[in-house]
Amino acid sequence: MQFAQKLFSKKGVISRWVRMKSVVVISGATSGLGNELLRTLLSNHIPTIAIGRRIDRLAQQFGADIQNLVALEADLAKSTDLQWLRNLEMCLETKEFRQIVLLSNAGDINPIGLVGENAADEMEKSLNVNLLAPMLLASTCVRLAKALCAELLVLNISSGAAHKPIPGWSAYCSAKAGARMFFDTLASEYPETVVVRHIDPGVLDTAMQRQIRESPPARFPAVQDFIALKSDGRLKPPSLVAAEIVASILSGMPK
Repeated sequence: MQFAQKLFSKKGVISRWVRMKSVVVISGATSGLGNELLRTLLSNHIPTIAIGRRIDRLAQQFGADIQNLVALEADLAKSTDLQWLRNLEMCLETKEFRQIVLLSNAGDINPIGLVGENAADEMEKSLNVNLLAPMLLASTCVRLAKALCAELLVLNISSGAAHKPIPGWSAYCSAKAGARMFFDTLASEYPETVVVRHIDPGVLDTAMQRQIRESPPARFPAVQDFIALKSDGRLKPPSLVAAEIVASILSGMPK
């Protein structure tokens, strides 16, 4: 896409990052909490690499001349096309960052349905987005951090589903639990240079929640509980959660 190619130019945005000490890599930045995180990161002038589908939305939202954004198009549901990982390496391999922050945010609640009722390809997509993509991202970032002698801070946007079995969400629960264990293992392997924090943002007012509320009870028995969360006004605004997360990033950046 033209937007991605323009922002990916080494003569453009990336060349202006020479003196920057930290960079944020965020997945799933085109909607929901990820989009609010991206908005807040850019408003604080933090160099950011956004990874996701439909990055043309970012062109419409921020404009192609935004100074601190590189957008890499990637369909994380497809494990066969990993060009985005190679592009990420090219963005960072020659820079002198002292800190890489990985915001592992992309997530997909699908498929919603009881075990035995979900299609195999939908289960595969869920594992690709919610488990494999975070593993690949973290593996690339830790390799780059080692080459740069930089610290890696991983902020895993997790969920209560990582700890609790929820009927209808078997793929999502399993993948979220697996991602948490992977990140904990990563931190145990590199205790001097890698810090991992798991963030459960709670139930947010996003398109994912709307999809959950529209699920048939036969496929998601707890659907009425989530409908009640919306009707009772108990959903959190993503903008407030994003502000808290970015504030924590800013407080830990190298001076």
